[in-house]
Amino acid sequence: MTVCSLLLAACLTAGPQVEVQGLSGKTHTGSLAAIDAETVRIESEDSGAQELSVNELRSLRFVDVAPTDEFAEPPAVEVWLVDGTRLAGSDIRLTVDKCTAQVEAIGEVTLPRDTVLAVRLAAATGVQTRWDELRERETAADMLVVRREQSLDFVEGGVGEITESEITFLLKDQTRTLPRDRAFGIVFASSAHQAGRPNLQVEAG
Repeated sequence: MTVCSLLLAACLTAGPQVEVQGLSGKTHTGSLAAIDAETVRIESEDSGAQELSVNELRSLRFVDVAPTDEFAEPPAVEVWLVDGTRLAGSDIRLTVDKCTAQVEAIGEVTLPRDTVLAVRLAAATGVQTRWDELRERETAADMLVVRREQSLDFVEGGVGEITESEITFLLKDQTRTLPRDRAFGIVFASSAHQAGRPNLQVEAG
């Protein structure tokens, strides 16, 4: 089960079939039409359009999506949020105020940048333990993590943007550009994090 509170800020382009359970135990099913920080909107032939308050929901389950196989090939990128949520996907872009990720089973998700704790951009084979240590570290500055054979190293500074091909990074008052494929990951400064909202449980399958 994936705890995914920041999907409340997601913008979904498709309308997958979902089952939504309220805190009262009542269940609603239909096509997911929209979701934001306050409401979930679903549509069904029987009930039409319904808007449900996020604060009154216990879970949201994607009906036609199979659960992720934990032994399958690792995702290309992973995003960790400040509330403990981990999103696995195929791509990520970062601007000065938002993070956009292509998330498995869901599609494009856009989140406020200050809700992102860390991102992994390359395979963690052989360095998972070291990456976990860096990701959980309290840091006053952003850490740009690079791989050195079977080890990870980092430099501290300020991450600007992540595009398809490069990362901008402020180092000693100078803006540098690094090819994206040379970066392993990023751990964001602890002071940049936004306090998490109450969690809504989101399940696949």
